[in-house]
Formats: sequence, C-alpha cells, structure tokens
Amino acid sequence: MKSLSVIFVLLSMITFRSCGEAQAHSDVTLTLTPSYVEDTLYLTPVITYLGDNLTTFIYVNEMAYIERVETDEEEVIYEHDDSGFDVDQRLELDEEDEVAGNTVVLEGIEPGFYVVHLVADFSTELEEGMEQDFSHRMRQTIEVRD
Repeated sequence: MKSLSVIFVLLSMITFRSCGEAQAHSDVTLTLTPSYVEDTLYLTPVITYLGDNLTTFIYVNEMAYIERVETDEEEVIYEHDDSGFDVDQRLELDEEDEVAGNTVVLEGIEPGFYVVHLVADFSTELEEGMEQDFSHRMRQTIEVRD
C-alpha cells in the first residue's frame, strides 16, 4: 500500500508539471522593433534563434505577434485578433536566423508612453513525430517622441 501511494504522488507531480504552461526556449529571444513616422507607430515582433543546430520550428499562423498595446493609463488601443483559420507552419532555423512577425500599424498616435505585450508560441521538433512546446511572453514600455 505504501508503494502505491508513492506512485500516485509521483504520477500526480508528473501530471501537474505537464499541464503547466510551456517554458521559454533557452536559444530563442523575443524582441520588439518599433518605429514612429508621421504620427504612425509600427511595431514588429522578432524571434532570433541562437542555437548551434538546424532546428525545425512548428507554429500556428504566426510565430510571434503583438498581443495588445496599451497607453500608460492602461487604455487598450490594439488587441490581437486570432479569429480565422488556423494554419500550421513549419520553418527550419539555423544559428542567428531571425523571423519577423506581422507588423502592427497604429495611426494617429500621440507622443507618450505605450506598453506593448508580445507573445511567441511554438514547438520544436525533437524526433520524428515528437515535439516540445515553448512560450515566450514579454511586456515592453516604449516612449514615442516627436
């Protein structure tokens, strides 16, 4: 009976761990490339792979995207719309390869501070048919000046 309870505890720990959120990939960075031109703010999420080996990345629709943008008063001025068709994508990346996500264009933006929430969700192929999930989340405050 004692060994059965130990097995149950071990199975519970494994189950809870596997149900948790995906961890960040140690060889991947998520960055933001902002640009401000004539009252228009351009925000592009960028994934950079720093690993040594050619790796296959699997993702749905976009590897990295802007989840939302808020003013410094927490007013949401942009929110990602993930409705539509889901399309699985596969991409092979080698050392220092970069992948830019879709650029968000915000017109009529006044100078000030903005909080940008970025997300990157993807899997990497370990072996034929085996994948490992990863998730990067980042919050960056940017200052827009004339």
